[in-house]
Amino acid sequence: MPVRWCGLAPDEVDAVERLAGLVGVGLAPGPPWAGCVLALAGVEADLGSRQDGEGGQDSGAYLPEGTALLRIGPGGHLRLPEEERALLDVLVAASGKAPGSEGRGQHPVVLVATWSWTCDGARLARDLARSAGAVLVDATGIGPRHLPVDVGRGVRWAQLREAERSFPPEIVDQFPQVDGVKVLGADARGGVLADDPLLAALVESVSAVVPVVVDAGRWDERAARCRSAQVVVLTGAAGRADTAQACAALLAWGVPDALAVVTQGRRWPAFEQHVAALVADHATGRGIAAQDLHWERILAPDAGAEGHPVAPPPVWRQARSPSGRRRLAARVWQWAEEHA
Repeated sequence: MPVRWCGLAPDEVDAVERLAGLVGVGLAPGPPWAGCVLALAGVEADLGSRQDGEGGQDSGAYLPEGTALLRIGPGGHLRLPEEERALLDVLVAASGKAPGSEGRGQHPVVLVATWSWTCDGARLARDLARSAGAVLVDATGIGPRHLPVDVGRGVRWAQLREAERSFPPEIVDQFPQVDGVKVLGADARGGVLADDPLLAALVESVSAVVPVVVDAGRWDERAARCRSAQVVVLTGAAGRADTAQACAALLAWGVPDALAVVTQGRRWPAFEQHVAALVADHATGRGIAAQDLHWERILAPDAGAEGHPVAPPPVWRQARSPSGRRRLAARVWQWAEEHA
């Protein structure tokens, strides 16, 4: 469904056009009417007025039935660029498409994140990228993480921030290569986080030619809002206290639709049971309210998902040997292909 705009400043038009391009929404200036109109707050009269029944003019803007009006700017519904994420959600709804359903490349996109303060998902992300010839994209916002400081030529995130926010797939050839893996990473000038629209645009282009692994760092609000990945691999320590931490992270930020788990170090025997119970709670709509979140509730012995026909997420152990890490990566990619 096309979207029209009226009265927006040039920088606001640029932002709207960029976001509309991410979701494949047609965008054009002012009336004739569309299903959604974006207007600068206070200039709705430019959209037209209607005659009332006695020949006078109605002071309000005329909007045909079924047309949504979204006011942009101070006093309006949204302000740019602070609320680009919310505007992206509006454009997705206007398009009538599921988020990320259009324009996505033919190759799977896997997001790796960790729930644990003591474990890092960087090595797992590198293993996955190396095993599938995938591009490794650093979405932790900091650097250097995957790019050693002595790596010379190649495109970094900071260089893309000033570029046009749509990219040819061939941009992959400009990424630096580290230990056989093409990496788009951050340097001292900074990077992006997992919910940045720039990441969505980049991944959409790159996944048309190769698989993509997004390293989101921590599983948090930003990682949970990432629309670029079809599947999520969470990793971390799996002791008794770590199990509570994993469940708390999933409760706080949501359970991904396609979730796999890779544990590091020794695993508490009940880890899988409690993660499966939480996923079942989520899938069946029962849930656990955030205000009711206590370790005793998470680790309660009766917290199992018995009776729920919900398949638990696969849980694998992080291997230490090179051959074991290759086998693990192959299993994760096989699972990702099935769920992408």
